[in-house]
Amino acid sequence: MAFSASASMKKLRQERRENGLCAQCGNASEKYLCTRCNGMRRKPEPKEFREYPNQRKLKKQLADRRLYEDMIAQGLRTSDIAAYCGVTQRTAEKWIFEGSVPHEERVTKLCRLLKRDVEYYYPLYKWSSKK
Repeated sequence: MAFSASASMKKLRQERRENGLCAQCGNASEKYLCTRCNGMRRKPEPKEFREYPNQRKLKKQLADRRLYEDMIAQGLRTSDIAAYCGVTQRTAEKWIFEGSVPHEERVTKLCRLLKRDVEYYYPLYKWSSKK
């Protein structure tokens, strides 16, 4: 039979628990871990409150503030826009935060979702007269 470090550690912890000792250090403890070992455990970091769904992206300059403000006003996320327009979430983020311009059919879907004319978001493009 081959030696298994994980199996031997598991057995050691079980023996310590049966004898009323801390499973990690072996000191006397009524719980699984003594207070010292429990204090050394890594605790998950608390999730921060985010006022906007994409607050982490706001550290950079917004490329399309109108699009972002309409998205927030309607309570949408980039994943909602991406699903409606049939693209990935990363692509929708590029439209808003990096100034990327979507294809014509995506623009019409986007404007339909946000209930705006195409000219409101993209006034300089040749297909801006379409809706």
